[in-house]
Amino acid sequence: MKMAFAVLASAVAAILMSSCGPSTEELRTESELSALRNQLRGVETSLAESTNSTALLERAQREHADAFEALKSELVSVREQLNRDAQAAEAAQESRGCEVRGEIFIVTEGRTNVRLGAVDVFVFQKSFVARVLDETRRAITEETKLAESAVQKADAVLTTRQAEYDRLQAEYTGLMKNWKRLSAKRARDDGDRLRALIRLAEEGVLAERKARDVAALALERARASGGPHRYIDAMTRPMLSTKTNSDGRFSVSIPRDCDPVLVAWAERLVGRTREVYHWIVPIQKSRTEANEVVLSNHNLFNSADDFLNE
Repeated sequence: MKMAFAVLASAVAAILMSSCGPSTEELRTESELSALRNQLRGVETSLAESTNSTALLERAQREHADAFEALKSELVSVREQLNRDAQAAEAAQESRGCEVRGEIFIVTEGRTNVRLGAVDVFVFQKSFVARVLDETRRAITEETKLAESAVQKADAVLTTRQAEYDRLQAEYTGLMKNWKRLSAKRARDDGDRLRALIRLAEEGVLAERKARDVAALALERARASGGPHRYIDAMTRPMLSTKTNSDGRFSVSIPRDCDPVLVAWAERLVGRTREVYHWIVPIQKSRTEANEVVLSNHNLFNSADDFLNE
């Protein structure tokens, strides 16, 4: 368009310069050309404005698209943050755990409640407790079997020694009854030989009796070692621990992802007798309220079978 306008302007200038003065026709033509020139300028301006409008529209569309993408990205970020906040709140709730409150007391034969203060209460994972109880029970069973086997062997040897001693004694008694029928030398020699053998047999019997007593004592200790304290001593490194107050009460916060077991032991003097109490008590947790547990006569720990067979 600009090129056409330039060509037309050059033609008009050439016509004007070729004559001495403008004629009416020329003036009319020049007027028409001037009008045409103005129209061309208007068209050129309109085109420029149209081009600018298109550029502005395209720019506005790009800005709108960018703003839309930014809003989408911000919305995704907000949703992700909300999810993280919800997860953090849930984790915080879980980390606070659940509260377990309890008390320890013993009911005497006279129906008096004796509260036990300053008692250590430990929290273990149930799977750990079950494994320790099972391993300890197996060890006690094996120790008892070995001790019983040693007693049986000692009994067998002692029986053999005693039988040999009894045989020699019977032979010596027979010799003494019939010594008159024998020569003096033979009676003396056989008597000396039997008395020497009897002394050796007697020493063997006495030694085997001592060995049998030692084996019997080892068996007694093996059986006694299978008591409740053996199991509790095998439990080390608890998850948590607390201590009862002067009223025998305690409180502990347990993780919600834990399957807990309370372990405790206490003792007291009754006259000159020392009474010992042991507890290994699983806890049924509540997610909505505090858990209450009582450690007393009714749930004393007596054997691993009671716990493992639940």
